[in-house]
This record gives sequence, C-alpha cells and structure tokens, in this order.
Amino acid sequence: MPKTTNISFENTRCVITYDLENNDVSTEDIAGESHYLNCTTAVNNTSYDLPYTTLRSDLDVEKAKDEFKRALRATGSRSNLKRLFIVDAQKNSGYIENN
Repeated sequence: MPKTTNISFENTRCVITYDLENNDVSTEDIAGESHYLNCTTAVNNTSYDLPYTTLRSDLDVEKAKDEFKRALRATGSRSNLKRLFIVDAQKNSGYIENN
C-alpha cells in the first residue's frame, strides 16, 4: 500500500478530531457504532487509515457533532470528551468544543 497521496474531499463533508480524558475507547470502536463515521478514507481504490482520534463523515457539522457524541456513548466508554474539533471541508467552517 502506498504511504502517501493527495486527496480531495469530494466524499467527505466533515473531518472530526477529538481528545478524550481517560481514553478507554478506540476510534474504530466509535466508528463501529455509526455508519456515518469512518476512520479510513479511500483514494483510487486504495484505503488509508486516518490518524488516531480522527474520523470523517458526510454529515454537516451539527449532525456530525451529535452523531459523534451518540456513537461515543454507545460504546459504553467512561471517557470524558476533552476537546472536539470538526471542520466542514465543503463550507470552510467548523465547530470547536473545549471541556
């Protein structure tokens, strides 16, 4: 598998990054609770893993925020959300939360 490539955001609306306190859940676990959240991206039929604590979604910012929080709760994690940063790649806007 290639190590690097350039990507476009044609299949991604939002990029979600986060920090958890007492992290007891993986990004894969969170993505596994929602078909709206993904921890990989594909370019020319090649799959690339996103960095740990990074997800992508085709939802708008508000729905992505709600879906991320719902999926985190659904994992049964006891971790508290410290920071959440969501960038809307199509609208050049975003959301940030510090707890």
